[in-house]
Amino acid sequence: MVHGHNRHWRLSKRIMLGILIGHGPGWTISLGIVVLILLLGLGCAHTRVTVEGQDRLPPSKLIAQEFSTTLRSELNKAIENGGPAGAIAVCQGISPRMEEQFSARYPEVLRVRRISLQTRNPQTHTPTVEEKQWLLSAQEAAQNKKPVEPGWIITRQKTTVLFPITINDPVCLLCHGEPAHMMEEVKTALRAHYPQDQATGYQFGDFRGALAIEWRN
Repeated sequence: MVHGHNRHWRLSKRIMLGILIGHGPGWTISLGIVVLILLLGLGCAHTRVTVEGQDRLPPSKLIAQEFSTTLRSELNKAIENGGPAGAIAVCQGISPRMEEQFSARYPEVLRVRRISLQTRNPQTHTPTVEEKQWLLSAQEAAQNKKPVEPGWIITRQKTTVLFPITINDPVCLLCHGEPAHMMEEVKTALRAHYPQDQATGYQFGDFRGALAIEWRN
């Protein structure tokens, strides 16, 4: 990418020198056009270099690990204090609050949130079009018993690093499992706190979604 940028720069310099050497009455306008070409070229090269996703992976891993550990600890406490049904009410406040706290702690992070094809709270956890495409590919890989690695979605404005989430703890099935196997108080709590809930019907080992960490480019 940098090598391509150097070729573009050399070509632009030759164009500029040719115009300056052979300048006539319209040389001022021509020079302005050349400067614009150079600025646009440099801007494109800068974008290609800075949107690399690999350098975002190490800090994203740290955020993902801390987020998951903290959320699981808080939910376990809630289950101990109020049972699975009581934990649903607690989770409704803990999850978005943690996402806001983690986003605020890192100046370059635009947003931290969990996304899924089967959302519990569609207002905050519905994936973008690009995120949905990644989730579908990851889900297909998981269903075919293939490993799901972290992914990247890169645009001019941001780089989103995606960490897969799987149902790897039997406790998750208390409120994400088959409704027929759930306690009645859990189903009642889900209807009360998440009337648009779609995040049930999972089995142990299923692909659940992703933790999406958005970085400013």
